[in-house]
Amino acid sequence: MQVKNKIMYHYHNKDIYSDIWQVGNEITVDDNFMSDFCMRLQHFSTAVEAYNENDEKVLSSFDKILEGYLDKDRYKNLSDELIYKLFTEASGIIRNTNLCHGEYMLERYRKFNYPHLPSRYHSIWVTDENSLEFWESKLNATNYLKLCKLQLTGELFKSSDTFLLDSNLTLSEMYEQSERYWNPDFSIEESNERVEYLFQGKAKILEMKKIK
Repeated sequence: MQVKNKIMYHYHNKDIYSDIWQVGNEITVDDNFMSDFCMRLQHFSTAVEAYNENDEKVLSSFDKILEGYLDKDRYKNLSDELIYKLFTEASGIIRNTNLCHGEYMLERYRKFNYPHLPSRYHSIWVTDENSLEFWESKLNATNYLKLCKLQLTGELFKSSDTFLLDSNLTLSEMYEQSERYWNPDFSIEESNERVEYLFQGKAKILEMKKIK
């Protein structure tokens, strides 16, 4: 839907576009704008830093590193610290891989079925006052986030966190389930408590404050 001077809210990561996210600035959000998700997808890789036989730091695919530890003698000598590091790295890679799969399928479905709607790759996320409590609890308020009050003029699409894709789905199932996100059913009570909007257009930053 088209909106003019509509007040909405956005949780901003201070490490993303910190030069333009300043009170009083007006941000143009269009198909040239890259969302946080879009940038993460573009730079995601399963490669991690490791040391080669010459003790030089190199990038290596994480699965190759794990394969090296499948040798029984090497496995027996793994320290607790290294095991913890490997598990932490594996968890992050799996989480980001699932994120990439889900975002790719949502965008692919939008292109073929709802091309007139704003892309998650090229939008900013906003929400209304009624959903602030949910998003603040989900985003786990940290010093990295600020709550921004915005004045929006442009295209606003309403959906809900309820309809995001489950990471245990296959890619084909993710594609099919994407219909729920792009054509949301707000008769489902929970969906109204977890509202998210995608916005493209002009966003003027009225206020920014740290989350308590």
